[in-house]
Amino acid sequence: TGVDALSIDQNVPADFAIAKLQRVKPLQGNLAPELLVAGGETMRKAVTEILQKFGPSHIFNLGHGVVPETPPEHVAELVQQVRNWKA
Repeated sequence: TGVDALSIDQNVPADFAIAKLQRVKPLQGNLAPELLVAGGETMRKAVTEILQKFGPSHIFNLGHGVVPETPPEHVAELVQQVRNWKA
């Protein structure tokens, strides 16, 4: 198709994406936007799981865009966590 990467949402199982898709093209996405809205430990745990499963070549992103009710401080915390993550 000529695409450079594939975007996946939170409904795509990580094991499937890694086994079938990540071999073909870089992947981005997979965090549920509602976890970003909720923030806290639940969000941090999900972020860590995504980073660990997909590895350093994964383009971290949401499964869909940021929804209007998302607190900006949750976005800041997410960005900091991803930037500080060590493989």
